[in-house]
Amino acid sequence: TIWQNAYDPRANYGASNFDVRNMFKAYGVYYLPFGRGRRFLNHNKGLDEAVGGWMASLTWVAQSGNPFTPFMLVDNSFAGGGNGFRWFPNVVGDPKSGHFHGINGWFNTSAYASPKPGTFGDMHRNSIYGPGLTEVNGAISKTFPIWRHVSFDFSANATNLLNHPSWAQPDPVIG
Repeated sequence: TIWQNAYDPRANYGASNFDVRNMFKAYGVYYLPFGRGRRFLNHNKGLDEAVGGWMASLTWVAQSGNPFTPFMLVDNSFAGGGNGFRWFPNVVGDPKSGHFHGINGWFNTSAYASPKPGTFGDMHRNSIYGPGLTEVNGAISKTFPIWRHVSFDFSANATNLLNHPSWAQPDPVIG
């Protein structure tokens, strides 16, 4: 947490570091309709052993990103470096405007300016949200009976089936 001006507690007001505004999670299991006791290929013992009894599952996660605080490394307030040398800039435009949210830039850095010498910046902490996460995971599995009370479970799992990138927080340093 960056605390800029103890005389203005509102300047430190902002979203929590772990605030995720939107999140959707889904999980589904589907027993494939092949083999003994199922709709298709249910009369042949060889086919039942090969394609019967398989189970497929999917997990889907989609969520918005976490907030972060853009900051400057220059202390125009002359207050000293008690907070790790991270200083709030002044907001002079809309940081979310323009064609941003990509690998070459996540927010409009020209929407910020250095405060006048001897003053603190007017930006609030955690005012920008970073990239979200979208991921689909899948698995297939089957239980093979060996003896009366002994069986073998086979499972194949895939993480991030769609190969969708998950980006880290953008560089918050301005200037």
